Amino acid sequence: MGQVCWLPASGTAPVSVTPDAVWDHLSGNARVMNFTRGSTALTTLAYNPDGADHLVDADSLVCQFVSPVLPPQSIEAQLIILNLLALEVASSNNLQLSWGLRAVNEAGDSVLATLLTVGRNGVEVGTALTGASSSRTSTLATIMEPFRLVLEVGLGGLPVNTATDTHNGSIQFGEAPASATVPTLPQHADTTTGGPPMLIFSNDLITSQHPMGQACQ
Repeated sequence: MGQVCWLPASGTAPVSVTPDAVWDHLSGNARVMNFTRGSTALTTLAYNPDGADHLVDADSLVCQFVSPVLPPQSIEAQLIILNLLALEVASSNNLQLSWGLRAVNEAGDSVLATLLTVGRNGVEVGTALTGASSSRTSTLATIMEPFRLVLEVGLGGLPVNTATDTHNGSIQFGEAPASATVPTLPQHADTTTGGPPMLIFSNDLITSQHPMGQACQ
């Protein structure tokens, strides 16, 4: 059936995890990743690290999401999809959705596996909230101890010198759709702002442990 992971608009990560070294700018934003949808309203999170031209190929980490503890398991190589809405502050920033997914130990101080290295989706976002969707195939990870998933989401690109060009942009997070009756799934170039962001695993994850020791969904 697969697993949907929710990316709330508020809250605090359960543990501190050092961001992947690939990020050039770090916002310091870190939240919990939810396996059950909560009620945080859709909210646009801005991160503007550059105050002047920054004409280099770089990536800004807008927000990190850390999951509750999962039991040991093998996570198959599979299609993992991230859908959300994002924007760049100027069209000449040339920013794309950039993201990666790792597994860390329960304390968050050791990386156990990299499911997806940080990478861009190849489609520039707009200067207003625009759908950014990315489908990537993960690496098989066999994890022999309790662990947490860590999703890092940001924007990356090579700005050009036509204005004040930076790695500044925004991403919308939250769990409650704007319309309770017709929630939408953000897709490429979609300007409909009613749908919450989702991280979707094609295959099931074991997200909890039975008190008697038997893993269950």
